[in-house]
Amino acid sequence: ILQLLDESFRSGEGDELGYNSDNLVEIFDDDSDADPDFVVSEHDSVSDGDIEISQPGPSTSTKRKIFSSTPKKHLSHKKPRLCVHNQQNKTITLDSQNTSDNQSWKPVDSTFNVYPYNPENESVGINPDIIDSMSNCSPIDFFQLFLDEEVLLLLVTETNRYAQQCLKIAYSPHSRLAKWTDCTVEEMKNFICILIMMGLQQLPSLAHYWRQDDMYISRIPEIMSRNRFELLLRMFHFSDNETVQQGDRLSKVSNLVTILNVKFKMYLSPKDKICIDESVVPFLGRLIFRQYLKNKRHRYGVKIFKLCVEGGYTLQYKIYSG
Repeated sequence: ILQLLDESFRSGEGDELGYNSDNLVEIFDDDSDADPDFVVSEHDSVSDGDIEISQPGPSTSTKRKIFSSTPKKHLSHKKPRLCVHNQQNKTITLDSQNTSDNQSWKPVDSTFNVYPYNPENESVGINPDIIDSMSNCSPIDFFQLFLDEEVLLLLVTETNRYAQQCLKIAYSPHSRLAKWTDCTVEEMKNFICILIMMGLQQLPSLAHYWRQDDMYISRIPEIMSRNRFELLLRMFHFSDNETVQQGDRLSKVSNLVTILNVKFKMYLSPKDKICIDESVVPFLGRLIFRQYLKNKRHRYGVKIFKLCVEGGYTLQYKIYSG
């Protein structure tokens, strides 16, 4: 092989291949002494199978191709060590380099922070005051524990404020906004009632709820006119647009979320079993933090993280805004 290479260099073919007499020694140089990671193996010696020289023929080129089919170095990496915990809360490490017949277990001193549940023996479960005062109440009374006067006043105040801000902008005298009158707490209750009824009885469009056909029978026209409902739906607000923080994606609903989280904790004290769950509110509109979850029943919507207790009660919730 060396004789053939020497002949190729003398004839000038070695220059075409990119080799010369100076780097010829580097090709066959053994750097096992200079490389500390070098591992000697049975394939390190140069054999006839490592270098292939194609002789010129009728179907081949006159250039001789040199390549190596055997790796020259084998790097040895340290295998990871496994760490497990036994029933006595002691950490034991297992050296994975050992075989299954010769395993080495070593105890490691470690401490774990164990927080006792309810150290002051406080009452847990539903608030006793709620049980005594609402023993003979209807479901609407329990609903009003969360949607009480405080929440309704917030909705009425911010809705009327936003309507007054819109009235300062030029508008057509024939628009519905010109007929705006301030909303009241009782009217806000009727508005929320209509929203719940629409969720239970779904029709093709909003106008179908006010149709007089026998096919679309609904009591919604008896509660509120369609023009007034659409006007309230346009002005429905939870916060003041002039005081919202720039960059806060949840600034429009943060006031309502804060009030509801306080009320959720007020009426129930959790036991020792709680979990964090996620829920998706279906939504197909334009929203920057709308999520796509292909494994959910509703793929598009707003993701909510909830802290839940046994029975499905939501103790706290947080809207994911990206």
